[in-house]
Amino acid sequence: MIVKCEACGTRYRLEDSRVKPEGVKVRCSRCGHVFTVFPEAPPVEGPREEPLPDEEIFGDVSSLAPEEGVALPEERKGLPKLALVLLIVMLALLAVALLFINRERIPFVRGLFGKVAQMMEAKERLFPLSQLKGYRLVVDGTEVFVIEGRVSNQSREPCRYVKLRGRLLDARGRRVAEGVGFSGRHIPRKRLQGMDFPLLKDLARNQSPSGLAPLAPGDSASFTIVFLSPPKGATDFQVEVVETPVL
Repeated sequence: MIVKCEACGTRYRLEDSRVKPEGVKVRCSRCGHVFTVFPEAPPVEGPREEPLPDEEIFGDVSSLAPEEGVALPEERKGLPKLALVLLIVMLALLAVALLFINRERIPFVRGLFGKVAQMMEAKERLFPLSQLKGYRLVVDGTEVFVIEGRVSNQSREPCRYVKLRGRLLDARGRRVAEGVGFSGRHIPRKRLQGMDFPLLKDLARNQSPSGLAPLAPGDSASFTIVFLSPPKGATDFQVEVVETPVL
C-alpha cells in the first residue's frame, strides 16, 4: 500500500502485511513526523484496478521506517553544488592560464604581470640574502638538512621580521621539500649537533614570528631553516623572501 506523510506529504510504499487491524505507528524518515497507519478499507465492487508493480512508481517515493525500526539514510545532497564549484574553479584556472599565455598581447595583462614581477624583484633587492649554505647533519641519531644564511634590510623602513621560505630540489630542479625560517631565528651548527631531536623538532616546526627582534634599515640578521626528514634525492636548495611586514 502507498502511505502519505501527514506533515510533509512524502509518499512511501509499505507492505500490507505490516499493517495490523489496530494500526501501526510509523515515522517519516524525511521529516520525523510520527503517525498511525490503518489497513485500507476493502475495495467497493467495480472495475478491478491493476496491481501496483514491484518497483516504485513515484519519483519522490522512499522507504518508510517503523517507529521502532532503524531509520534509512537520507538522500545524498550537495553534489550539484560541488560540481558547480569545481566547474567555476576549473574555468578560473583556465582563464588565468590563457591570460598568462597571452600576457604580451593584452596591454592590461602585460602591465599586471609586470607589476607583480617588479614587486618580487623589489623584495629581492631591498632584502638581499648572503652567506647561504646548506648541509646535511646528524642530530641525536637522525639526519636533517640545514640551510643557513643572512638577510639584510636595505629599505627605508624598519620591519618586524623577514619571513623566508626554503626549498629542497632534486637533480632535475624539482621541489621535493619546503621549510620556513625567520630573520634572527638562527641555530649555530655546534648547538645543532648537541641538541636533542625532540627539541629541534619543536624549533623547526615553530612558524610563529613571536619574540623576534625587528630589523632596522641597514641591519642584517642570520636565519636557519631545518628540514627534519630530507628526501634522499635532494641535491640543491633555494631561499626566497616571502614576508617583510613594516614595523
